[in-house]
Amino acid sequence: MSQHIGAIAVTKIAAILMEHGFLVNLPVYDNGYDLITDYRGTLKRVQVKSNGGAEDGVKNRTKLKFYALRGNNVHQASTKRLYGRNEVDAFVFFNTKQNAIFVVPFDKLPKTQSVYFAPNCEWRDNWDVLRNPRKG
Repeated sequence: MSQHIGAIAVTKIAAILMEHGFLVNLPVYDNGYDLITDYRGTLKRVQVKSNGGAEDGVKNRTKLKFYALRGNNVHQASTKRLYGRNEVDAFVFFNTKQNAIFVVPFDKLPKTQSVYFAPNCEWRDNWDVLRNPRKG
C-alpha cells in the first residue's frame, strides 16, 4: 500500500509542478529520485515524500512529520538509510491531509531520518527551490 500511496503523491506533485510551469520527467526505474524537473533548462532530481497527517506528537505543537529515508518500507527502519548528495537535489514533502507541500533543497535538509515542518514555514510551496539554477 505504501508504494501505491507514494505513486499517487508523485502523480499529484507532477501535475502541480506542470501548473507552475515546470516540465516533469519520470525515471524508467528507481534511481533514488521520483522525478526530474526542468525549469527553463534547470534540471533537478526530486524525491517526493508523503504522509496522511502525521504530527510530531508534542502536545500543543502542530509541526508535520515526514521520514526522509531511502528504502521500500518505512516500518523497517533497519533497512533504510539517509539519501546522499549524489542521489537527489531537492525534496518535496506532501501532507495529503492538509494539502501542504514543502519544497526543500538537499543541502537545507537536516541529516536526520525525521523531518518536521510548521504549517507555514519558509519551505511551504517554495517552488523557487526548483527554479534556482544553483545546485540543490
